[in-house]
Amino acid sequence: MNKHYYLVIDTETTRKGTVADFGAVLMDKRQGYISKKAIVAEELPQLDLFFKKDVSEDDFWSAQNLPARRNYYRGMVKDGRRDVASVAAINNWLHEIKAKYDPLVTAYNFPFDRAACEKSGIDLSIFKDNFCLYKAARRHWNQCDEYHQWAARKNYKTDSHGSSFSADAVSHWILGDDVPPEPHTAFEDAYYYEVPILKSLLRRYSRSALLDVCNLPLARVKSQSVFNKVSRIKK
Repeated sequence: MNKHYYLVIDTETTRKGTVADFGAVLMDKRQGYISKKAIVAEELPQLDLFFKKDVSEDDFWSAQNLPARRNYYRGMVKDGRRDVASVAAINNWLHEIKAKYDPLVTAYNFPFDRAACEKSGIDLSIFKDNFCLYKAARRHWNQCDEYHQWAARKNYKTDSHGSSFSADAVSHWILGDDVPPEPHTAFEDAYYYEVPILKSLLRRYSRSALLDVCNLPLARVKSQSVFNKVSRIKK
């Protein structure tokens, strides 16, 4: 039986929607093996990071927090927690991973990360199969009454007051309350928060099941029985 590999990617972006911080973790069903964590060289001089205009000054995404975020990234470059890599170097790494492992590629909100990579010239199209980890997580834990009760107690809510299925929320459901909030840096978010979510799903669903369920309209997987039928394996 061939071993299956998964490449979990995450990005932090600039105001123009390009990738500033790229993180990736290659894993199988049990553990992570190889990682890439890089500030995109073309973005390093300015680090014109994305921010939100309609949030309070003390919010992580506020304009007021931009200097601290830039300094933090530059500190990671200085102390070795981040490489500085050109887009070409990142693509070379991706091609090496593709040639050796041929992984299924995923991200939490894959369409967002794929669009950011495409805009930067980072080529994810070389990978044959992909799925959205957020979509898979939502379609699994939306069937869990205990999750909804927990999300209400912990105030993991969307703007419309439904349960949140953000990576921060779902990873805390899996890992427990002692885990700090997501730092919103690409590699750390991927490795410490999104990889555990994928591991949890892979204990329940096959590779093909994850691809199948993510290609169905949400209305088709609102009941547990439909999701189980799609998964084709016993939970």
